[in-house]
Amino acid sequence: MSLATHEIYIAHEFGHIDEARMHTQRGATVVCLDFFVECELKKQHIPFVSLREVLDTATGGEAWWLLSHDVAREWYRVPAMRFFTYDGIRIAEAPEPTMGMYLARLFYYVRIYAALKERYPEAQFTIPAPPVAKDVSDIPFLATFFSWAIIDAARMVGLRTTVRGAHVPPVAYPFPRISWRSLFMQTYNFIIGLAPRRGFKIYASGYWTLGATVVQ
Repeated sequence: MSLATHEIYIAHEFGHIDEARMHTQRGATVVCLDFFVECELKKQHIPFVSLREVLDTATGGEAWWLLSHDVAREWYRVPAMRFFTYDGIRIAEAPEPTMGMYLARLFYYVRIYAALKERYPEAQFTIPAPPVAKDVSDIPFLATFFSWAIIDAARMVGLRTTVRGAHVPPVAYPFPRISWRSLFMQTYNFIIGLAPRRGFKIYASGYWTLGATVVQ
C-alpha cells in the first residue's frame, strides 16, 4: 500500500477493538490513544502503534492546558461577544470552568493529531465517531461537544479524515432556543422585574443552550 493511500485507524475505546482488527487485516495501521485499550489489543494480538511512540504526553502539555483556560476565561469578554452580558451580568461566566474542561480536551487531541500529521503526512485517518443520543433536545450542549472533541481536533489540525458515524447536526441547537425552560425563565424574569427593588436580584439564563451556536 502506497504512502499516499495508507490508512491510519484511531482506536480510543473498547468498542473499537473489532474494527481495529478488521482494519489491520486490510493493511491499515492502528494508532491507540488509550492505555487500557492498548492492553486489550495486546491481549488479542492486534498490532498497533502506541500513543507513547508518537508523542511524549508526560511533558509539553502544560502550555496547552493554560491556553484552554485563557480562552475559556476571555472568549465572552471580547467586544464581539458583548451580547453575553445583560445588565452588567456576564452570563457566560457561570459555565466558564466547564468550557475550560472542554477546550482542554479539544487541545489535548489537537496536540496528538499534530504529532500524527507530522509522522504520517499523507495518510488517510479513520476516526470512529462517538455515539450520540437520538433526542438531544434536553442534553446540555457541552455534553455533545465533549464527546466530539476527538473529531473536531482532527479537523482543526487538517488531517485527511474519514469519520465513521454521524454528528449531531447544527440545527439541533437553534439560537435562540424556544422551549418550556426559556419561557419559564422569561416569565420568571418578568415577574421579578415587577417586584419592589431590593439590594440584589436573581437573573435566570439558558446559557447552556445559547452558547452552543457560538461554540459550533
